[in-house]
Amino acid sequence: MNLYLKSGVVLTLLLAMAIVKAENIKFGTVSLSDLEMTVYEPDSTASAVILSEIGYFDANRYMTFIHKRIKILSNEGFSYADQKIRNCKKSDIRGYTFNLANGKIEKTKLESTKIFEVRAYNDRYDCNFAMPNVKVGSIIDLEIQFVGMPESWFFQYSIPVSYSELEIEPSQYITYTKNFFGYTKVNWINKNKWTATDVPAFRAEPDISTTENFRTHVEFNITDIAIPGIYYLSINRDWNSLRKFLYDKTSFGRNLESTPGFIKDMATEITSHASSDAEKLNMAFDRIHIIKWNKIHSLYSSATSLNEVYKDKSGSSGDINIALILLLRRLGFVAEPIVLSTRDNGFLPYSQPAENKLNHVIAYAVVNGEPLYLDATDDTLPYNLLPRKNFNVHGQLMAKDSLGWIELKPAKKEKYTTINNIEVLENGNYKASVTQRAQDYAAADYRQQFHSFNSEEAYKEEYAKQLGNVQISEYSITDADSLAKPVNETIVFTSAEPMTQVGDEYYINPLLWKQVKSNPYTIPNREYPVEFGALREQMVVATIRIPENMEIVSIPENSSMMTPDRSVGFIYNVSKNDVSIMFTYKFNVNSTTILPENYPNFRELFNQIVKKHAESIVLRKKV
Repeated sequence: MNLYLKSGVVLTLLLAMAIVKAENIKFGTVSLSDLEMTVYEPDSTASAVILSEIGYFDANRYMTFIHKRIKILSNEGFSYADQKIRNCKKSDIRGYTFNLANGKIEKTKLESTKIFEVRAYNDRYDCNFAMPNVKVGSIIDLEIQFVGMPESWFFQYSIPVSYSELEIEPSQYITYTKNFFGYTKVNWINKNKWTATDVPAFRAEPDISTTENFRTHVEFNITDIAIPGIYYLSINRDWNSLRKFLYDKTSFGRNLESTPGFIKDMATEITSHASSDAEKLNMAFDRIHIIKWNKIHSLYSSATSLNEVYKDKSGSSGDINIALILLLRRLGFVAEPIVLSTRDNGFLPYSQPAENKLNHVIAYAVVNGEPLYLDATDDTLPYNLLPRKNFNVHGQLMAKDSLGWIELKPAKKEKYTTINNIEVLENGNYKASVTQRAQDYAAADYRQQFHSFNSEEAYKEEYAKQLGNVQISEYSITDADSLAKPVNETIVFTSAEPMTQVGDEYYINPLLWKQVKSNPYTIPNREYPVEFGALREQMVVATIRIPENMEIVSIPENSSMMTPDRSVGFIYNVSKNDVSIMFTYKFNVNSTTILPENYPNFRELFNQIVKKHAESIVLRKKV
């Protein structure tokens, strides 16, 4: 049998299997065998499994129809009962939960009153709901429809997928592009239909910007809708057509040409108090923070007028940063929007504009002839530090009459410095004074953690749990609310029990609780990169004073290691004299991306870090 004939036979078999599979799956009816399933055989660890997900785009009606069925296998799978559907209305959703009760199939309807519409912007809504009566063993059956083509279709999730199918009906009026991503096999039934069977769960490793970049899926971008003599719309043909499309929308371009009253009032106040550009920027950032971010990323403003947003004191990223751009302009700065896709939303392609991939907008300003990028959604960062969510390679500068790519990368590091002054006491206990300094992105992380507690006392109590069995005598923190300054923290404590003792020897680790005890990078090889939100610099300096009744038995050997590509490295140094031990540890991440081919060396470096961090200084009492 020749190659062409073989290919034809395989394609025919795949098509036949897909037709049979799809025809056997009817909304509102489930099989007893699926309800009786307790374990998904291809993956016995799965907490849930997508039994089927079938999508169809009807080009004549310009509607997408989806039927999705999920089996819950354990308590950990309950999260799949909570659903969020983009760009829909509650009338577009039907659902049932099926259970097996006393050998009979029990069917519970999703009531429309339990579906909640959340306005994304203008007349676009998302729907949130929780399926009723979900238990271990339940089957969730959903039918969803919405206007338009699907923006994307995922064949792979964090749980396994038994069967997935998508068909896009061709149309002479709609032109689109498609891009496939991921590593698992997709069957091309024809140029408009794809299926996948027994797709394994995507196992996310640490430090990945988003699983969306690497889970198997296809993304669609409509470039033109053209009905001769009736209607024409060009969206994603090129970046210029997308720019025109955006500036014609009230929620983007027209809002950028407005000057709401609150913007005028803020600018008047700032101008009367600020004497420099830096002061103006700092005050502008502070005033815009009156509008609290509602955790919704959006390219667009959620309201036709930003006055509504200001009145509510809450808004999306589009609301906040469009308001920031308007305020900067009112203050005399050149300010324009940069549109982008956040790290958790996936890559923004260079080659093809994609309006549906743009979920965020930030401000570009020119200050003393230099570009400055600003995002006011994070109130733990100063104006000159972008939140890490923006570092997704690049964004598109989208002025009304020009555009261009802007590389977005962190200008500062996550920088931690810890100084441990440790005094070993004659009874084997120890007293420590620990000073920690968090700078730049590390300071923002610290502020977020600190302010997540109801009080400083509550934070200190949690801190004490990390330290173990100790008695805290002093605690202080400075500049926790001064965004432009590092955060400094000092804690003084005494151990409530002696150091670890084996025979007549005492063991103390100069890192105290700052040890890396296990390697977070567990798999030997990785198909996708390690991605950090910022460069990192960590330093621990310790001085350990020894009492007269003790002597030093041994100290760890000095060590250092750097990956061959010089992206990550550490230095571990220990020295001693008769009465004290000096220790220095430095850890640096010099690149925000570790490529898969460099991962084995990167992982081995962490193995060596774990080994060094486990080593202790050994003391004993003099005879």
